[in-house]
Amino acid sequence: MSSVAKLWHKLTGLLSAQSVDIPDERGRQPVPGVTLFRSLKGHASAVRCVAFDPEGLTLASGSSDSTIKLWDLNSGKLLNTFEGHFQNPVFSVAFDFEGRTLVSGTNRGFIEQRETSRGEVVRALERRCHGSVFSMAFDSQGRWLVGATDHGVIEQWDATSGKFLRYLDGHELSVYCVAFDPEGHRLASGGNDKTIKLWDVGRSKLLRTINGHTGTVRSVAFDPTGRILVSGSSDKTVKLWDVNSGTMLHSLTGHTSRVEAVAYSCDGTLLASKCRAGTIRIWNCETWETVAIIPEPTFSKWWISALAFHPSLPLLATAGSEPEAPEGLRSRRVHLWELDVDVLLGDDIPVPSDYDVNANTKLAGDTGVEGPDDQPRDHRQADSPKEFNVGTEILDL
Repeated sequence: MSSVAKLWHKLTGLLSAQSVDIPDERGRQPVPGVTLFRSLKGHASAVRCVAFDPEGLTLASGSSDSTIKLWDLNSGKLLNTFEGHFQNPVFSVAFDFEGRTLVSGTNRGFIEQRETSRGEVVRALERRCHGSVFSMAFDSQGRWLVGATDHGVIEQWDATSGKFLRYLDGHELSVYCVAFDPEGHRLASGGNDKTIKLWDVGRSKLLRTINGHTGTVRSVAFDPTGRILVSGSSDKTVKLWDVNSGTMLHSLTGHTSRVEAVAYSCDGTLLASKCRAGTIRIWNCETWETVAIIPEPTFSKWWISALAFHPSLPLLATAGSEPEAPEGLRSRRVHLWELDVDVLLGDDIPVPSDYDVNANTKLAGDTGVEGPDDQPRDHRQADSPKEFNVGTEILDL
């Protein structure tokens, strides 16, 4: 029984699962420290987003098939399928701080909040604009819900009532990602204007604008301490920032295409980043070296940001593909990867080669236009971009 299975057995007394070694990025040998824990099958089209509930017992996945599926991690069984998104791809899913409700946003701007145990719609959130909702997040205290939109603003609601509260307006172009710090005091956002912004949501104040990326910022995440922010960008880099000063701490390279998602492990020892070319890199957060490369061929015509760490176990969820699946049928599964932290952080682990699954192949439909489907509906004009200073402070943190 794997280390994750043993931990899960202690927590629930129910788990009995086998992990399977996977071949390395060239299919020659198992990737040290990485095993396939579960493969969840059921979506009819590509999985676009995933999220664990706060207790880590269930996983939600949203797809271009316009459904959300809720999975039992203990058994791997499908618990429920939520429909009603009017044939719109689901771009984002998020659980509230207790895991009782789940929100979802689509490319047409519909946002629904559901009761997770039965799947009943609690409310359709009031919106003042109706563009795509690329990313959503609840704060850890159960006060606010925010959504990143292609109108260049962040929408904020009361997490309990669903009442629309205000816009957080500061980005020049589409906002692609939002993330709260662990205490729920600060919010980070990134977008098509290549900037990262830090907000005090309670006071509706912009705290800081950070420059440094040369491409769209597609994903942001705080480390477990809340003192470091990580960002992934279309410039193919992963960057680490000091939250209090806005100073760039590290710039991680190795991906051969745009970085679509980043995520920290629950203990902050590992960082995962996913790129469009079809690989996930696992980084040692002490040395910032790549310690594993997981091959995950994706449906490259679409923005697939699905990547999430379990809240208490070394499990990584991502969109996955059936073995040897052709391009159009990729990313329809959810893969759960077990990461052996001791092996990955050991001194004798071989350094992975810099390789991406589709690195030598031009991506289908890649026009060079930034956006989730290469054709974004951006309601902000970039003709007269504002000037930004790296780490510009608007308020003291």
